[in-house]
Amino acid sequence: MSSAILHISDLHFPLEDNNNYRINNSFKTLFIEYVKNLKHEIKYLVVTGDISNESAPKEYDNALNFLSDLISEENLNINKNNILLCPGNHDISQTDLSIHRRGGNCNSSNEYLSHSIKFKHFNKFYSDFFENKKEFDCEKAIFDKIVNPDDSIIICGLNSCFRESSQKCDHIGYIEENSFEEDLQKISKEYPTYLKLLALHHNPKDFKAEKQNLENWNTIKQKLNHWTPYAILSGHIHGSDKKSEFSPQEGESCIFLSAGSLFQKVTQSTNMFNIYSINRDKITPTIYELRHPDDTPQWDTYSPQNNLQPFSLQKTKSINPPPIQGINISNIEQNLDNKLYNTKEQSKNIENIKTDKSIINFIRERNLFKSGHFHWNNGFRSHGFIDINNLVSRKDSLEVITEQFYKQISLKNENNFIDTIMIAVGIECNVIGARLSALFDCKYSFIPEPTKDEHFTNIETKINSGDYQNIILLKDIIFKADHLKDLLEKEGIKNKNVCIVSFFYCGVKNEKENIFSEYTNVSFISICDDITINQCNYSGNDNQNKCPIYTHKLETIYDEC
Repeated sequence: MSSAILHISDLHFPLEDNNNYRINNSFKTLFIEYVKNLKHEIKYLVVTGDISNESAPKEYDNALNFLSDLISEENLNINKNNILLCPGNHDISQTDLSIHRRGGNCNSSNEYLSHSIKFKHFNKFYSDFFENKKEFDCEKAIFDKIVNPDDSIIICGLNSCFRESSQKCDHIGYIEENSFEEDLQKISKEYPTYLKLLALHHNPKDFKAEKQNLENWNTIKQKLNHWTPYAILSGHIHGSDKKSEFSPQEGESCIFLSAGSLFQKVTQSTNMFNIYSINRDKITPTIYELRHPDDTPQWDTYSPQNNLQPFSLQKTKSINPPPIQGINISNIEQNLDNKLYNTKEQSKNIENIKTDKSIINFIRERNLFKSGHFHWNNGFRSHGFIDINNLVSRKDSLEVITEQFYKQISLKNENNFIDTIMIAVGIECNVIGARLSALFDCKYSFIPEPTKDEHFTNIETKINSGDYQNIILLKDIIFKADHLKDLLEKEGIKNKNVCIVSFFYCGVKNEKENIFSEYTNVSFISICDDITINQCNYSGNDNQNKCPIYTHKLETIYDEC
């Protein structure tokens, strides 16, 4: 018998007996007995929020008794390591938040950040259920996860109530993005071939045109691009459904599975729960509904219009990052800020740019450092990658980088750019180089692909055709500078003064000062030295399959750029 997930949601245990809820003992017994007799081995339980109705302690006491009975040995016999309890908007203690705000401890605009107050009663319920072996970490986007190697499955519990408060404007689903990115990277590295599911309260798909669904879903979805295929289990809308959305990678989809309210009486639907059978990489969803609720209630399967056929969450063997978008060189001039670059006098304004941002800030906030094993070509094999394309394609980070390049080069050249040519190596550096050459009013050229000898030859010809004594070379990342050294060996460059400026130096720190020591005419400046990336020891032709990490897929492999 295959393993299965029981997905229930929106229990809404009330503070006192209420005709709006079906929570009497006979109804709870009817549900437990029905599930227990189904032909499924229920191994996992996922509850996607709104466990209580007003986040009152008595409500959680009743929920605790019900869930403990449900998973008990005489009933479903579910191990608590295989259970996720997600908070919903009704699990926010709005009363405590209001008291906290009126006491002057916060204001209406930042009330939602009082996480310890708003989750106080849910947190106690959570700890009581897990017998103090787990605490609900309200600061984390992924607060808990189920990992089971027998089924090769991981189910992550997400807190989608980060923005919820007692304020009406905060009644919105939102996932904290920074910790989500960080944990997502770790999970991807540790469980690359596992079936992946996310459980949360707010439904990302806007089935009812509600503004209260997941506000930042588009951002979260982008961060999940390399996690596909995956499934999302949710509640909140009090209706069951299954929908799929295809990701940019053809054939890989995101599956949305919502569970209806288990106990609350609803006008447009009836009480529902879902079961997902797991058979290797296939998951088969089944939706159950309550028939004749006010007469002789009984549970039965529900067949909506949507396709409920099995779906696959099989992971591909390797993950390819999105291709770096090339820059249309012919449009560079019209994309520059003409007001800034019209005259040399105006260019001095860049010295007055003030910012509290560093390149590292942008990398951390946007998750631009990618860990993994990169075997993109014979010349680039490393254990990490920085998405520089993102840095130069967005205005805020582009301004910071331009400012830092400008100050470093001005200081080095003492603002004297007579007989100087600036050369950008690579497409991303061309974005910076075009701006800087306009600022410094010097000649400019670039090498599209730094690994091709014909491009080096073209640049050498360009240098020899003019009376240039000074060369400024712009580079994105320098490890050992092997390709640049090939360029430095060209006859037309040996007798020139060369200043090399890079975004990042990612080699061994104590080797930086000596990296160009054999050249008396070369100086080297890097904007950021804080990121060290180990290069693969198996670079070069025919060496790829000698790399044990690549051969045995010991880490996420990126083998195409």
